[in-house]
Amino acid sequence: MKGGLTELLRLEPPEGTVVVSFDVFDTLVQRRIDPPEKVKEWVCRTFLRRYPLQESVDGFVARRMQIERTIEAERRRRGLDPEVSLPDVIDRLAAHYAKGADFRKQFLQVELEVEKCLLVPVRELIPLLERLSLRFRLVAVSDTYLPESILRELLDAVGLSRYFTSVYCSCDHGVSKGSGRLFPVVAGKEQIGLSQLFHVGDNFLSDYFRPRSGGVRAFLYLDAENQRRRKLLTSVGRREGDDFWRGYSFLLRLEEGARPPDPAQSLLYFWGRRVVGPLLACFTHQLVVELSNSRHDALFFIAREGFLLKKLYELFVPRLSSNGGGTATASYLCVSRYTAFRAALSQPGDWSADVATVDFMPQLNEVLNRFGFPDDEIPEILSRFGLIAPLQPGEGVRETIRHLLEIPEFIDLVRGRASEPREELEHYLAEHGFFSAKRVALVDVGWYGTIQDLLERCFADRRDMPEVEGVYLALKRSHTGVSPERKRGLVHDFRRPVPELETLTFFRESFEFSSRALHGTTTGYRRENGRSVPQFRVDARERKMHAGIREIQRGVLDCARDYLALQEVDPVEPHLLMPVAALVYDRRIGFPTTELAKAFDGLINTDDFGTDRLKPLVTSMAASDIVNPRAVRRILIETPWREAALCKSRLPVVWLFNGVRRILAWKRMKENLA
Repeated sequence: MKGGLTELLRLEPPEGTVVVSFDVFDTLVQRRIDPPEKVKEWVCRTFLRRYPLQESVDGFVARRMQIERTIEAERRRRGLDPEVSLPDVIDRLAAHYAKGADFRKQFLQVELEVEKCLLVPVRELIPLLERLSLRFRLVAVSDTYLPESILRELLDAVGLSRYFTSVYCSCDHGVSKGSGRLFPVVAGKEQIGLSQLFHVGDNFLSDYFRPRSGGVRAFLYLDAENQRRRKLLTSVGRREGDDFWRGYSFLLRLEEGARPPDPAQSLLYFWGRRVVGPLLACFTHQLVVELSNSRHDALFFIAREGFLLKKLYELFVPRLSSNGGGTATASYLCVSRYTAFRAALSQPGDWSADVATVDFMPQLNEVLNRFGFPDDEIPEILSRFGLIAPLQPGEGVRETIRHLLEIPEFIDLVRGRASEPREELEHYLAEHGFFSAKRVALVDVGWYGTIQDLLERCFADRRDMPEVEGVYLALKRSHTGVSPERKRGLVHDFRRPVPELETLTFFRESFEFSSRALHGTTTGYRRENGRSVPQFRVDARERKMHAGIREIQRGVLDCARDYLALQEVDPVEPHLLMPVAALVYDRRIGFPTTELAKAFDGLINTDDFGTDRLKPLVTSMAASDIVNPRAVRRILIETPWREAALCKSRLPVVWLFNGVRRILAWKRMKENLA
């Protein structure tokens, strides 16, 4: 019997079967590395980083391999299967380097840690294991140098141990599947005949030919996808001398941690785990590295997006503490563009019009709301100053606001309404130690650093105003003309233009939606028992998104934990990873699957700047829209994730749009450098 995954999932063991045995490696679990022998190199390299041994990595690996060959030769001379046991190898290594029990204990611990990090369960087989375990005894059988206790612990780590009553390892019994001698041992231990044992595995010789030759019925698992995967890992691994391929190899292994997709997880979890998660993990790693030697007294994660970024930072700092990171105190500040803008209006000017009308096609009433004027007062304001509201959104709105800001009486009104918001924000910031620090870092996903600009403008007259530096995932050229001198984008900075990184800012809502806190936008502050308590906008429409956001953030955090685990055994500098992660992200956004695009149906992104404006992340595009240029323009302008809208239409235009997107990226880069 032989076949692929479909045939294996339908497998019915022959009549008379009592025990079903499964091969372990490349059947039940897969390694995120190929060839498998590279695991030994990783173990030796990781061990030498932690244990004070005067030996090079190459020398230590060579010594281990020599010991294994010696053991194999000794057993062959005695007519035995050339089986090697890890405890025996460790004992001989310890003897060679004249080390004791501590050496043995740490080496075994590192071996276990590396294997756990690299192993991924073949989740598609879980329904089969569930079904067969109800009718048969299941055992795991492996040709390996890892003893039964370690292999069982590894199976337990990937959630598969509970299906198997016994685990048989060739090194424990001195015989292997490859020689055919292990199967009689398994049958004897299970107290059955060989004909009552049914074996499943992927290797033709050891899992099919040998057992069948000895009277054991078997199924040969032909996993073409796994063969393709292993070839890719091998091919990329050979190029790791180049920085790009070094980064790509790491991210490929990171992605392998979520492959195959767990059927129990949603597509939104997949989005967090494999689309935005890797880039957020690389950004957080670089953030810790850059802040490790900084002189910041305090670190503030701002806006709603700072909620997840702070969680990631706190996850990374303890694991990367050897780099000296995380010396500044980290806090999450409930400060939005709206609260910062209202406070900064204590000193209004032309900049106010630029910031307030940043939206595409702004509406006059929304802009005046940001200045503190409710809808019912706007007609009286316009009449009082002899102005007429623009008929269409965007038409002359900025000019109308600029004209108002030239009228002293209007400026006095604005200043008067800004007094209380400024006082409340000032009190809130003081409570959180903002003014107690001499140098602070503000962290956000991006994009212009508007909140930073507003805080600096608002409190410039305070003697204890700290020096503020903005650290962002991506930084765009400011539309208000503010100098970017104290701002930097770690993944993308408009001063270091790269096409793939420029397109990162085309779908900004991707990171905003994925990383935001579940509370509403901060609209102000209220005193309770002498303390400032943030006030949040409550929107029932937004609450419907909470379950989806939780799924995304769970995927992001799982990705971050896996990233850190890989860094423990395969450290790669984040500056090598970020360009590759951005490229992978760009491809995922540019060419989404139809299923992923549909998973975003109904999801919205809310405005954080004093309006009730909602924006669906993905809209639908009918075939008839393609022949209507106005409809296409409207959909592409109003839809944040344009590629998903095109993908859902099932029209073959995604490739064309990505070409246009790349041209726009080059155009924007040229403008930024001008």
